[in-house]
Amino acid sequence: MAPRVFRQNMSGDEIIQLAVRLGLLAFLVYWSFVLVRPFIPILVWSMVLTVALYPPYDWLSMHLGDRPKLAAATITVVILAIIIGPVTWLGFGLVDGLQGLAGQLGAGTLALQLPFCFEVRAPSDRLVSSAPE
Repeated sequence: MAPRVFRQNMSGDEIIQLAVRLGLLAFLVYWSFVLVRPFIPILVWSMVLTVALYPPYDWLSMHLGDRPKLAAATITVVILAIIIGPVTWLGFGLVDGLQGLAGQLGAGTLALQLPFCFEVRAPSDRLVSSAPE
């Protein structure tokens, strides 16, 4: 049995309509990519973390008596503690440093010191150093 070949004759208006539709579809695909592009690194990292954390999740789920929700919650809390702990510590350090800077600015005692290894030759050819004496 010979395969059937369907041949369809399209008029000029139908070709133009098809071209416009394909152009609009290409424009829609482009703008969708523009909207999604900022989220691509987040999606890639989420896939990496999913693959990396599946074995601990599976092990923990098995040891918790086949409770996958409890295992997922436990791993989520542990990962959040790992991330939030150092960020909080850095934030407190930043606040302390800014409070000290604000106190010195308010009291008028802010003095900028050159690093001890930085030396400057003055116009009088004297060696000016900030190294402690």
